[in-house]
Amino acid sequence: MKKNNGFTLLEVLISMLLLMVIGLGSAYLLARANVTQRDMNIHLLTVSKMRYILQNGGCTSSSSISINGTNALTPCTSSSATYTVSANGLSASDVAVTSPSISVSSTDSTTTSLIPSPITISP
Repeated sequence: MKKNNGFTLLEVLISMLLLMVIGLGSAYLLARANVTQRDMNIHLLTVSKMRYILQNGGCTSSSSISINGTNALTPCTSSSATYTVSANGLSASDVAVTSPSISVSSTDSTTTSLIPSPITISP
């Protein structure tokens, strides 16, 4: 009967290799999750500040917001739509409605690393 003294060197090396692959895979997944979470937080903060600008009437053609100490350009535009309003027995009339729109794009030279995707808000 052979006496079992423990693991062989080959078994230990294989188990260390498997643990290393699992550890590196886990570290990569955690790093990607952190980057995604950071991008989503920046996106949420950007949208929140843009809504604040629109609601408080601070929408100008050269407005900017500051996120984590970096300024992002948020050009505001006005778009108008014409609606026809009519009632029973009354003549129809056209009403022009103007609404502001604010946007920030990842193609801006100042926001390439800041905003993960283009954002446009129009009420």
